[in-house]
Amino acid sequence: MTDASPRRFGIAVIVIAVHVTLLTLLLRSVVPAAQPPTSAIELANIAAPPPTPPPPPTAVPATPAKAAVPAPLPAALPPIAIPVADAAPSAPTVDGATGSAAVGGGTGNGSGGGIVRARWASGSISNGDYPKAARAAGVGGAVTVHFDVRADGGVEHCHVVSSSGSAILDETTCRLIEARFRYVPARDAAGAAITDIAGWRQDWWLGAPKQ
Repeated sequence: MTDASPRRFGIAVIVIAVHVTLLTLLLRSVVPAAQPPTSAIELANIAAPPPTPPPPPTAVPATPAKAAVPAPLPAALPPIAIPVADAAPSAPTVDGATGSAAVGGGTGNGSGGGIVRARWASGSISNGDYPKAARAAGVGGAVTVHFDVRADGGVEHCHVVSSSGSAILDETTCRLIEARFRYVPARDAAGAAITDIAGWRQDWWLGAPKQ
């Protein structure tokens, strides 16, 4: 009787342990495992704010363009005045060639701006310069020419402004003027030698034959 009691107690302990184990397994199968809490915050794609537009450029006032200063106009030279030469004698005894220079000397005023015109200094066309072909053909006439007077007093660019009617007389007049004539050069207001324009009238006439 005494030996049976401990054995029964041991069996009872085993039975209880088995029941506890079964109960634990049963509870695990019935009660779901605790799930980790789910965040209630949902991530959303938030668009980035548009970039701030750059400030409008500050208007810089344009610097007013400087008014162009017109270049001073060269002082106008007084017009060339060519005096009319005296008429040839009504009954000359020999062939002749006479000339007259333009009147351009003196100090300018007003539009002249203190410019001194070129003045004839030397050079002439004589009777001996009468072209033989023109003399043989009995050709005569008056020719007026203009030409440039350089700053050194020389003459160039002679051209006819009023023809004698004879190409030979016109060409001879310009050729001899460029080769022989010299002028006192024109001067500006500061006294420097400058180019000028001058004129010349040449009369070619045929006289009566010598007696």
